[in-house]
Amino acid sequence: GNTRFACRYEPCEELAGDTLNIVPLDGRHVALYTIDVSGHGVPAALLSVHLSRILTRLGGSDAILHGCDGDSESSPSAPSEILAQLNRKFSFDTENQQYFTMLIGILDLQERIFQYSSAGHPGPILVSGGEPTILRPTPPAVGFFPEPAFSEQTLELAAGDRLLFYTDGVFEAADDTGEEFGERRLATTFTDAKGERIAGALTQALEAARKWSGGRPFDDDISMLAAEIG
Repeated sequence: GNTRFACRYEPCEELAGDTLNIVPLDGRHVALYTIDVSGHGVPAALLSVHLSRILTRLGGSDAILHGCDGDSESSPSAPSEILAQLNRKFSFDTENQQYFTMLIGILDLQERIFQYSSAGHPGPILVSGGEPTILRPTPPAVGFFPEPAFSEQTLELAAGDRLLFYTDGVFEAADDTGEEFGERRLATTFTDAKGERIAGALTQALEAARKWSGGRPFDDDISMLAAEIG
């Protein structure tokens, strides 16, 4: 089957630190991630760019998304190990106090298995059989503690299942009374658009958040990434 992907990124008016990507690792595995760097301004944006460069480097000994088996064959790294490596690289600096939340997963296109780790990051939302499940973040964020244990989850997926990754900017969009759009509305809007192609479903969810906040510019970066399993 043909797995389809879509993403939307909408920066806020102030420089901020979201990044996301879909990285094919080999003919069978794809890495998906969303990252939200703490704070706004140039430092957050610079760290975000630096992270996206590191995470698209697939060759050489410093490639984080690939590990080496004993027979020197390269294979996808475990998501929890990717987070652990990033945590070693970006340990908490008391001077700039930067850290980031991250959701990273490896999708096996043949087996339809998705292994992922959350470092304090929201989601993902899984839509299977017409019902959404909001999977909860697991602390800590990257760069918070010297040697944290990052946990790992495995989802066995079926053809037609959809996954939604996102940063908190989309569900924290608030209406005139200050009520947030929220993850439940995000999940419902995304699920209700199941008749749409995956890119259209993503757009509908984003536009629902925009409408909720009265069409005002978002206060934070909005990053959304979706997959429909083939």
